Amino acid sequence: MRNKIRFLHGGLMTSIQDRGRSGYMQYGVAPAGAMDLFSMSIANLLVGNNKEEAVLETTYLGPTIEFLCDETISITGAKTLVTLNDLPVPLWQSLEVKAGDILKMNHTVSGIYNYIAFSRGQIGRAHV
Repeated sequence: MRNKIRFLHGGLMTSIQDRGRSGYMQYGVAPAGAMDLFSMSIANLLVGNNKEEAVLETTYLGPTIEFLCDETISITGAKTLVTLNDLPVPLWQSLEVKAGDILKMNHTVSGIYNYIAFSRGQIGRAHV
């Protein structure tokens, strides 16, 4: 099976973000991009991606995700209780997940944004 995930709950404001687009303001295109570029970059580096690869950005309350493939992920950013199959997992580290695993992100304890990076990269083109 290709790199797939299934959202069981989307979270409050989960989106796909990268570093944004600079140099297009004269055409009315705002830079946009991730709110916390440092956390986004570290999440990518922890899974071996280019630091500018797209990630999932979560706001306050993160998603519940079922993995349909084996994957290495990392979660950075705000202090948040995250569980994998109902067991707590650390932030700011690489994490091996297996097909069938359920990742649940609760509301943030301190801070606003979290970033989930996937070792297969290309989240913007993945089958989510």
